[in-house]
Amino acid sequence: MGRIQRTWQIMRLSWDILRNNPSLAMFPVLAFSCFLVSMIAFAIPVSTLSGQSIGSTFHALYEMNLTPQGESDSQTLFLYGVAIFAFYFVTTLIGTFFTAAFVVSVSNYMNGQAATFRDGLKAASSHLAKIATWSLISATVGLLLRLSEHVLKRSRLQWGEAIAAAIVLLIGIPWVMATYFLVPIMILRNEGPLTAMKESARLLKNSWAEQLLSSVGFGTVSMLLILIGILVSLPFLLILLPTLALGGLFVFIVLIMIYGFGVSLITGTCESIFQVVLYRHLTEEPILPEFRPILADLPVSSK
Repeated sequence: MGRIQRTWQIMRLSWDILRNNPSLAMFPVLAFSCFLVSMIAFAIPVSTLSGQSIGSTFHALYEMNLTPQGESDSQTLFLYGVAIFAFYFVTTLIGTFFTAAFVVSVSNYMNGQAATFRDGLKAASSHLAKIATWSLISATVGLLLRLSEHVLKRSRLQWGEAIAAAIVLLIGIPWVMATYFLVPIMILRNEGPLTAMKESARLLKNSWAEQLLSSVGFGTVSMLLILIGILVSLPFLLILLPTLALGGLFVFIVLIMIYGFGVSLITGTCESIFQVVLYRHLTEEPILPEFRPILADLPVSSK
């Protein structure tokens, strides 16, 4: 089976699992909601500390900008950096927690059990210490990468921006790929973060192409569906534009944004489902029969 055909089959089967277990979509929805609450909770004190507007602070938090706008003394810069790190840690903790709950639910389904939302949260809660430890490691690495990129871009070095881009390419991307299976290993095998990271990197050698293709495939489908939705809606917008009041135009834009969020939610959840399927295949755990011929030529890794 060709890689393009296999990627399409993977997306279809992942969608079938989500359609049969719609509660799986609640994990990323709750994670995103908690992320927004955290951003608001951090934005107010950070805005007061740095003297930035709320809008600029939201942007700084999202982009992990390590220095506030305008002049600041050393104490303010230190506290600002601490606040950015704390925000990154909290949001990483939130994302990892709900990912762990999601992984447990999908694995339960693969084992013939019900993929219940409650069981997923309960299992993730029992591993909270490990999740927090990994979130601290991940936040530290992320901050160091961002700091090096920030310093190089602001330096007077002729090739500062090029070096910063190279650091992201040579360290950041391999880091993401090497930790691809970390949460399933940490939660399903009850391993510590460092052991899980080593095992995830070991599994990478047999699955890096599949990881890359699935990410590109799901991302491409997401962008195409969003683009199709925009293109389909444009003629209606052009027809109705002369008669639409400002409020009607605002509602139209909000609906397009909701559509885009929905598409991203579905494709992202399907990609996460396949991540669990791929991990279980590589470790010779039971998977749904429909996936077996698709992954048959992908070598497994001895435990």
